[in-house]
Amino acid sequence: MDTIDPALRAACHQHLRQLGMPVGFQLPELLQAVADKRGRSLTLLPAPPTDGLPAGMLIATAGCDVIRFPSYTTELHRSHVIGRQISHALLGHQRDLGQFTTGSFAGDGNRAHDRQAEVLTTMLLMRSTPVVKRPSQDPRAAIPRISQLLAFLERALGPAGHQLLSPELDHQHGLLATYRKIIRIRDAQMLLTPYTHPDAPEHTRREMRGRDLPVAQRSAIVEAAVLATALVRFQDRTRTPTDRRVAVPAAAPRNLPSEIEHLAMVYQALTTDHVVAAVVKNCTQV
Repeated sequence: MDTIDPALRAACHQHLRQLGMPVGFQLPELLQAVADKRGRSLTLLPAPPTDGLPAGMLIATAGCDVIRFPSYTTELHRSHVIGRQISHALLGHQRDLGQFTTGSFAGDGNRAHDRQAEVLTTMLLMRSTPVVKRPSQDPRAAIPRISQLLAFLERALGPAGHQLLSPELDHQHGLLATYRKIIRIRDAQMLLTPYTHPDAPEHTRREMRGRDLPVAQRSAIVEAAVLATALVRFQDRTRTPTDRRVAVPAAAPRNLPSEIEHLAMVYQALTTDHVVAAVVKNCTQV
């Protein structure tokens, strides 16, 4: 069932036509098209997890637009966060400085604007190279674990996870549905950044010593341990000092199929690997 308002869908298609982005476009092409459309230069400003400010923000100065984006999340998610800020601008959502944020952070309270921008961003990014690139292997067998990981996070976050929802998009099917779930998982991780334990990655690597594991599996276990520890600290409301917050970046750029495979391994480690349980115990014991 199509849950997107017809007027919003028509407005989004109009913006897509005006931008003229071909299927398989790269982010730099989008940035140039937006700069041309707005008649203003557009600059990206990487944001660390340690300054305590929103990771996604559009700053409109007198001479140019600056988009602040999280440097520490995956390439797919970074592009989506940047796309959100672009979508707010294209849709004419005027906000005060600092209120163009990702879905993981409180904005100006206008949820209708946030949901409209999410629709345009998703329709746009579904045409980008990381999404449309053909996979080397069929990822469909791993897709159920994406749903399980998202459900796990939503249960753990409780009411705080409601801000990650986008009713117009979260009841779709096929590739769009999988893309939306991955974005919501990555948004949840952004929400948990203030609760990450700074020693969790090193504890995990120490616990894995002596285990002969592929690099991809090691990466998934580290991410699962950081995530599990942050969830416990979130539920206990134990925040990490701003200058000690950590995030686990992607080891290499991943397209949508490889993100599916990776997050499936994260879920498996989160729910079955004894290393993750040991790290949570080490990092949360009083």
